[in-house]
Amino acid sequence: MLRAAVLLACAAAAVAWRVADDSPYPLHRLPTLYELDHYDRCLREPQGLYCSGRFQLTSEKPSPTFNLIKKISGDTSMFNRSFVHRGVCVSERCPSTEVNSTWRFEQCVQKQLDKYRLQGRLESYHCYTNTPERPPDAPERMFVGALLLILFFNFLGTTYDLITYGEGKSKLLRAWSVRANWARFTATYEDGDKRLLNLKPIQGIRCTMILFVVLAHTVTIDHYLYSGNPIFFEKILHNPLTIILRNGSSMIQLFIVLSNFLYGYGTLIYAKQHKLRLRDLPLRILNRVVRLSPVHLGVVAYAATWWKRAGDGPQWDSTVGAESDICRSKFWLHAFYLHNLFDSNNHCLLQTWYMAADMQLFVVATLVLIVLEQRRWRPIPVLLALTVGSILLNMALAYYFDWKVLLYITSPENIRSLFTKVESFSAYYIKPWGSLPACFMGLLLAHIHNYVQETDYPITKHRFLTFVYHLMAPLCLGWICLGNLLVEYKSPLFTAIYLGLERPVFAFLACIFILYACNNVDSYFRRVMSWRGWQVSGRLMLSVVCLHWCINMSGVAGRRTLTDFSVFSVAGEALSTLWWSYWLAIPMTLLLEYPFLKTFAAFFS
Repeated sequence: MLRAAVLLACAAAAVAWRVADDSPYPLHRLPTLYELDHYDRCLREPQGLYCSGRFQLTSEKPSPTFNLIKKISGDTSMFNRSFVHRGVCVSERCPSTEVNSTWRFEQCVQKQLDKYRLQGRLESYHCYTNTPERPPDAPERMFVGALLLILFFNFLGTTYDLITYGEGKSKLLRAWSVRANWARFTATYEDGDKRLLNLKPIQGIRCTMILFVVLAHTVTIDHYLYSGNPIFFEKILHNPLTIILRNGSSMIQLFIVLSNFLYGYGTLIYAKQHKLRLRDLPLRILNRVVRLSPVHLGVVAYAATWWKRAGDGPQWDSTVGAESDICRSKFWLHAFYLHNLFDSNNHCLLQTWYMAADMQLFVVATLVLIVLEQRRWRPIPVLLALTVGSILLNMALAYYFDWKVLLYITSPENIRSLFTKVESFSAYYIKPWGSLPACFMGLLLAHIHNYVQETDYPITKHRFLTFVYHLMAPLCLGWICLGNLLVEYKSPLFTAIYLGLERPVFAFLACIFILYACNNVDSYFRRVMSWRGWQVSGRLMLSVVCLHWCINMSGVAGRRTLTDFSVFSVAGEALSTLWWSYWLAIPMTLLLEYPFLKTFAAFFS
């Protein structure tokens, strides 16, 4: 463990040293990308006016400075220097009796740009004064009402459970007992069904993967902020040691594989005693909705209402405020899990695209399982054909629409804009067909695992697969790092093939590990993933996934000054986000997720 920590520290130091190099461009000749005046001091004045906004730079006459700006803006490894971002205390810098705050802001920034012989056109802005905050509107009052109702139900259920000493007959009331839900949350089920006990490594895999998800989202959010050293992100994204951030999106497919593997395997166990029927589809979808929606919609509802009021600052409205408005406009799309299909260039809680895709693939998986059961087709060849077919489909679509994997399109400016109007992201990455091969591979894995469990098939006799299993971590990392070499090949045919294989190859490696680990083939990594502590923390995963974006954004969007980033500051921010996400996930799981699940079970048991 100490050796791993030393290696990690050395890698971080190496990255930090590499990103300290100077820019290849004379940036000192240009206006700085970000500037911020003192926010609180400005608004202490009775007539204080503070504005922040984004300006597009132009030049009316031929200018060496503007030529340099155009040259840098054409380099995708750099931020677009044809835009500058300013936070200005207008009342202090440019006193005036003019009532038009937008005009005053533009003129104030233009004075700064005159020395560069450039003109700035205001693209977007927010202005702040000492005006009182508006009263809560209807959606905000509804959120508070729903929250109080949930707390009341928990109080009622807990009181009933305590009075009846846990032996009350009302399943509906006991579903809302915090004491009973805590017992379920902390249980390890060591004496449970052996088939389910074999799945213990899965919780460890989930908890490990969420570390990389939070780290990647931390880097994404930090691109939003007014930075004192934007060159840090311009350099770090093209450092070979940070390939996992640029080409690690395929790791999300592990969650898709796990979701469909667990669902498929549970359905196969159910099918041994019950017949799968098409008319059961609505109830299965409803069960899935109840599983995800309380937590998912609870966080989205907060983001759409009170999140905007949770802080302030010169960067708050352009980050949290803007996303909160999107959440309000897309709430019903989230409610029906369609937000990745419609208005997909505007993101409310970026990570929730996965839940929409998972729900859509759940419907596909259910239909496939029902058809396989009713038609009595051989499931493994059919699922194998569907997997290959979906891979070829994505290759064909990528070739036709010129889609590329994130490795090709990851740039500071694209990250800062959350890949707005980047078709490869909105039309492939967050869409269900982009994860369709992983869905079929999860179902295929469920059938293979079920066969191995029922027949005691000795999977270790396949020496090559066993060898791959023991080298799983370096092979997964190697596949991601291979992108450093493949990114040089940019022909349409090659990029289409690479897009079609990038996610499925990682999903295939994950399937091998899950199959062997869940059939008790020993390895060091399996022992780590089977640690008892993962069983408890893994139950918080849904809440952690939903919460961490809000927590991270809230922690940084209220900063009053330019932020100087470093490898260690980003890592510290990610760990802090993870820490608070887990702590806040506990009450959300106990007071919201479990009660709704048990209420549904009480009605349909």
